[in-house]
Amino acid sequence: MKKLIPIVVFIIIALVGCSANRGVLTMEKFKEIQVGMTFENVVDIIGVEGEIAAEAGELGTEFYTVLYSYSGDKIKGSTGATANFQFIGNKLAAKVQYGLK
Repeated sequence: MKKLIPIVVFIIIALVGCSANRGVLTMEKFKEIQVGMTFENVVDIIGVEGEIAAEAGELGTEFYTVLYSYSGDKIKGSTGATANFQFIGNKLAAKVQYGLK
């Protein structure tokens, strides 16, 4: 029984550490995100949707364009840090960040 306690404590710490950045965009996650990924792929990596900053075209069409912005409590970075992801037809076309950590 005494041998199990350290193992259980280690597992709990590992799980808490893994979930600490869930729903928060970090530089590590930003680098993992690649042009051509779907919106769903990007959200799976980050753990949360950003705010729609701009959109054009008709939803569901080939040229529907939407810009998602991440800032505030959805981002890990210096003061004023932001990140934006532009999707065209549900595929990531461009990404940009400022101040991520």
